[in-house]
Amino acid sequence: MVRAVAFGLVVLACACAPAPASMSAGEASERLARFAASPADDACTPQGRAMLREAVRVYGAAMEEAGVAWPELPGRRRRGAA
Repeated sequence: MVRAVAFGLVVLACACAPAPASMSAGEASERLARFAASPADDACTPQGRAMLREAVRVYGAAMEEAGVAWPELPGRRRRGAA
């Protein structure tokens, strides 16, 4: 549930901004956990949105590499699906 909420917030918070410096998968996981446990006001700043986008990108890539898929959200189609 927390992952789905975090993912939904990321989708809503996406905006055009330069990506911050890359981070490790462990750091990305830690930042996502902190974001999920704190008020969402960090997503109200360009820096907060950029950090959150990068954390989700890095964490998602690490999970995909490990063979773990993101949970399916109701009403969402997978990329490449007809």
